[in-house]
Amino acid sequence: MASPRLCLITGGNTAIITAQPTLTGDGFDTMYQVNHLGHFLLSHLLLPQLLNSDAARLVVVGSQQYSTVPLELADPLFFHKLAAQQQQQQQQQGTAAAAAASATAMQRYSLTKLYNLWFTKHMAAAVLPQLEHSHDNGSSSSRRLVVNAVTPGFVPTTELSRYAGPIGRFAMKHIISWAPFAVTVQEAANRVAAVCDGAAEGKTLASG
Repeated sequence: MASPRLCLITGGNTAIITAQPTLTGDGFDTMYQVNHLGHFLLSHLLLPQLLNSDAARLVVVGSQQYSTVPLELADPLFFHKLAAQQQQQQQQQGTAAAAAASATAMQRYSLTKLYNLWFTKHMAAAVLPQLEHSHDNGSSSSRRLVVNAVTPGFVPTTELSRYAGPIGRFAMKHIISWAPFAVTVQEAANRVAAVCDGAAEGKTLASG
């Protein structure tokens, strides 16, 4: 029996920016694991439930920052190479010191947002057509799954700056939040909700 309509939202307010590259207990770059890898894994783990829904939607919350990634950094293996560099330095020095960053914190953050978009496009262009083909051949596991990406706008009052210094956190929440390009949490939530219910499908809602 099919499940009720499901909507999985990934990549939202769980994103972080770290000043220096650090490794998680799993051996991955922290920003990479939090901003992309965890959402990627969750989406795949819940894929059977999404496919068993009458009308499911996977919504990846991204950022327009993906467009600022320098071409030389647009590498699917960038964070794996960075983690290997960090591990090598730790072994050589015998400390937990992070390897020298090969990109700025904002560049690394923007790259994770590019990964979010690559994942969305891959799901829509490669994974779903295969599932639909399987369904056409007699499988009952696939019904209707829509994959969307949305940028809710720049929301400085979230916890994105949680790892910044006191001055950076204050500026983000109490000064930059008044900028004309900033949006409130409620405005951002409304944009994401519009994609979840299909009202904004195929539209450009915001930049941020």
